Amino acid sequence: MDCEVLRTLYVKANGQIRCNDDVGERVVLGAVDDGNSDWSIADVLANEPYAKIRKALADDRPPWDGVCEQCPFLARGSAPRDLLVERRISMLHLEPTLACNLRCPCCSNQAQLRERPQPHTMPVGMWDQLLRSLRDGNYELDVIRYEGQGEPLMHPQFSEFVQLARKHFPATRQRLTTNGNFDYASKLAGAPLDDVLVSCDGVWQASYEQYRVGGEVERVIQFMRDGRKLTPERRPTIRWKYILFEFNDSTEELVEAQRVARDIGAAQLLFIVTGTKYRSQKYAHENLDTLPIESDLVAVHLHPVVDLVARHGEDQRPPWLDAMWRKRGWPRAPRLDTTGHEPELKPRLARANDRTSPRARGHNATLLKRLCGKKLAKLIRDPVAFCRDSRHSLVRSLGPVLLRRVGLWRTSESANRSRRR
Repeated sequence: MDCEVLRTLYVKANGQIRCNDDVGERVVLGAVDDGNSDWSIADVLANEPYAKIRKALADDRPPWDGVCEQCPFLARGSAPRDLLVERRISMLHLEPTLACNLRCPCCSNQAQLRERPQPHTMPVGMWDQLLRSLRDGNYELDVIRYEGQGEPLMHPQFSEFVQLARKHFPATRQRLTTNGNFDYASKLAGAPLDDVLVSCDGVWQASYEQYRVGGEVERVIQFMRDGRKLTPERRPTIRWKYILFEFNDSTEELVEAQRVARDIGAAQLLFIVTGTKYRSQKYAHENLDTLPIESDLVAVHLHPVVDLVARHGEDQRPPWLDAMWRKRGWPRAPRLDTTGHEPELKPRLARANDRTSPRARGHNATLLKRLCGKKLAKLIRDPVAFCRDSRHSLVRSLGPVLLRRVGLWRTSESANRSRRR
């Protein structure tokens, strides 16, 4: 059994080190003690909670009962891969502050502000102490990711965080996730970031503000545009994250988002298909081929299924995953074949007005197989052939009856062959 906790480090604004930013938020593994000059990150990573994790994973059992079973980062059937003992951290995930300037309805920010121990904004000295301890302990650090339950740019000294990290780990890639409701020059002009992921769910204020309560979409778009105006040596990669909700998924708005993304020079427009409240009823995991994709900047990220399958593999699917999807009215979780720390599906779909061409049908059918598995893809694409070719006599006999009832049984050569049988 394997888990990312042995390769990553998740540090909250109050210095607590927790399992991860999913259900692992409940598990505290240690803390940065900025009042103790003898404090060492190496001591934390070798403490009792980490020893418990290592022993449990080696014994092929979850370290934390009632938590790990719900976590997408637990990979069953895989051998533990412990980079921490090699003094290497693939990602340092930092939450600079719990403060936020928006009130997104599905976010846990307000509850955490009430319940979590203070401070809710990390002192710069605490961040410096953590980085010094990592450097003095000869740890390799691949990526620093600034993201949490608050908005990182609400930290009044955020640029200092980035500069300190560049000072101690000059080769480490630094990434920021932000809602973008800021003036870029005043917040980030002096911050040597490599990647900026901007959460902007819409291009029209009326749809954008329904989830990003308190935000201004024009300000966010200008934020991304300003980031591209920097000189090449200081210019980060700007990626646009667009969660598909029921109020921002019109064809007109999605097409306009692609036009704006190209206009502002974004490196990527990432459509996120979610399962949360207010999720899009028009686009789901089974019909991504109908998304009006007209730009090669577009990528599609299925959350959380892509992450889960990428980490677990098809043979180590979490047993609760299909049950979770059945509750949503879907017979099983989609099959996917992706890899990578931040897995993404990049379908090069035909334009909407070309989907009837043989090439488009073949391309979209291939995507459908990747998403849903061959049998389910065949059922969606050609229910007549699915019933005709089934190995089960009940499907062959009752399938046509049900399809006729819902008007899907067409008079065709395949249907006639089925009748002759």
